[in-house]
Amino acid sequence: MSDTGTDIMLEVKDKNMSALKCINCVSDRGIKALETEWARYKYSVMERAPDKYHTMRKLLQDKTSYPALECTVRSRNP
Repeated sequence: MSDTGTDIMLEVKDKNMSALKCINCVSDRGIKALETEWARYKYSVMERAPDKYHTMRKLLQDKTSYPALECTVRSRNP
């Protein structure tokens, strides 16, 4: 993160999880890192929001992209 000049301050209940989400969004750690995180939550998401579950599955099917960065860039440039 030192090369991006980004300073992030989190005010959340679960600092560890939020910090990991931030790291995934500001650095390209590879698709495997995203798949590992997705494996932790996919069944919970499937139960509560099947449409979001299917959207995430589609995002992670392309092994050459890094959807966390793509979504971050899209949200910054509406």
